[in-house]
Amino acid sequence: MRTHNNICFSAVQGMGCAEDVCQCSKRGYWFLHKYNVKLDNVENDLLKVTCVMKFGAEGVDKMFDSITIEIIDFSGPTLNVGSPLVAGTTARVTCQVLTNLKDVNLSWNCVNNGHEYKTKTSNKYVSTLTFIVKPFHQNTNCTCTGSFEEFHISSAVQLDVNNKPLLSSTKNSSCNVSSSVQLSCTLISEVSSFGFNAWTHLFNGIAVRVLPGVTYGNVSMLNISFCSYQDAGIYICSAWNKFNDQVYYSNSSTTLTFNGPPIILSTKIVTENGVTITVKFYSTSDIQRPVWFSMSEPIYHTTGGNVTIDNTTLKLPVYNRAITCKGYIANLSMAIFRNMKYTVLLKNEFGDTRKTFELHSAPESMEDDHVYERTNPQYLELSEIPQERHYSDIKEEEDELQLSRSDDGEDYEEID
Repeated sequence: MRTHNNICFSAVQGMGCAEDVCQCSKRGYWFLHKYNVKLDNVENDLLKVTCVMKFGAEGVDKMFDSITIEIIDFSGPTLNVGSPLVAGTTARVTCQVLTNLKDVNLSWNCVNNGHEYKTKTSNKYVSTLTFIVKPFHQNTNCTCTGSFEEFHISSAVQLDVNNKPLLSSTKNSSCNVSSSVQLSCTLISEVSSFGFNAWTHLFNGIAVRVLPGVTYGNVSMLNISFCSYQDAGIYICSAWNKFNDQVYYSNSSTTLTFNGPPIILSTKIVTENGVTITVKFYSTSDIQRPVWFSMSEPIYHTTGGNVTIDNTTLKLPVYNRAITCKGYIANLSMAIFRNMKYTVLLKNEFGDTRKTFELHSAPESMEDDHVYERTNPQYLELSEIPQERHYSDIKEEEDELQLSRSDDGEDYEEID
């Protein structure tokens, strides 16, 4: 190595030194060279380095000094920590050293009240530090030091703490017709300033209601009475806490499933070229093929009737919103109009719904736009079903819901 015009040159590299490889003082009083050691390139784990300085007019005068370096098989320490850490949870920080040496020690300078667990294999030392994450751990330096005799080397990591509250909601639940159900949301926070926001009800992914819960300390409760298909969906619990004048928010969700029979949304009778009865309905579970009756006798294709069932897309009324969802159309077509009663039976795994039609001489088309729910033995229109009005509607500009005439042109596909 030599200096020329304040530039450091390396004979090994045959060019100017890169700073991360070699360096020289401006007056040539000291030199530095970085050497990557491989254990298979040294004898007995010892590396002898000799520095020779030549001077004089011809460079014939020289001085030298040597040093012997003991090579240690030691890789690390390497730190691993999940980030960000969440206040109130248990953190696991690991420190690892790869070596074939005996009696390597790993020590921590990290948070107080942590629990350390050490393991060792033939070539690996691992120390795991566990502790409860606190808000004040933010930006704390966690240092792990690996030691062998007089040799010490350290690695550090800075903790990143997320101080949002932890929420735990009721497990997914279900309700039957007109039953009651209670949802709960529990908040865990390492700070004393916290609270709950209102619950949000999503039906088919669309927000339909904002519901105030009842708070008991760190728990928010939501009571739903007289359960109907409108109450099914996802309920989101929202909470907050405050630390160092910064507010953190968290959400947690649970799903409520409605277990009930099919729901008739609308019916239509057309008496042109015979008679066709159409029933549009919705079901929260898979359906059985509808059965039609004439004077208590089942109607089949062989008895003069044409019975079909098709998939379709419906506008389902849910708390003053018209929600697009999958539904069904059941049709009965008769070539000859007769004054008699026809009944359709709709079934799924949770029950059945019946609707009876009395045909008399009438106009060519009759429609019934009401939504029916099964109440044994009568049917009630949806507006007559008691509901606990403990919610506020989410308003949005939409066209007025027309369950029968506006759906006549909707696409559908026949179910085999």
